[in-house]
Amino acid sequence: MKKIQKIKTPEVLEGEVIPKVRKTKYDPRMCNKIIEIAEQGGHIPAMLKSIGVRSKDTFYRWINEYPEFKEAYEASKLASQAFYEEVLLAGALGKIKGYNFNSVAMVMNNKFPDTYKRSATGSNTEVNIGSINTVEQLGGKELDKKIQLLQKKLNLIPVEGTESDSEQ
Repeated sequence: MKKIQKIKTPEVLEGEVIPKVRKTKYDPRMCNKIIEIAEQGGHIPAMLKSIGVRSKDTFYRWINEYPEFKEAYEASKLASQAFYEEVLLAGALGKIKGYNFNSVAMVMNNKFPDTYKRSATGSNTEVNIGSINTVEQLGGKELDKKIQLLQKKLNLIPVEGTESDSEQ
């Protein structure tokens, strides 16, 4: 029979208050899990659910306390942005049936405001992506021309050989 060893504890002085040590549920394996959730388009609530955490406060505290968790969170933001950019491109190319550009635009504006912010005037530029249809319906050069025109309307790139803004 194995002998059980007693845990040695420091002696308590009279009137001394011993702070309670809180056991954390943090596990470094959670780092990969939050990145996986982001790669599928999941937001923080989905990350919390997947790692078994009920509080955003705990999540953000771990970001501050554990450098590897903070690094994983930063990587998860990039993974999430890449996911939504792929959805945006697939929708623009007509590869998604029933694609709703406004929904994706709202996610992009709110989730990645530094990259996809609305104009300073607050105006909302609408682009009818549905008019592009699919690659099969438009030839490659026609599709390229439509995309360039849409980019010009959004002031993303100057397009040579098209009518100027004053002529529209």
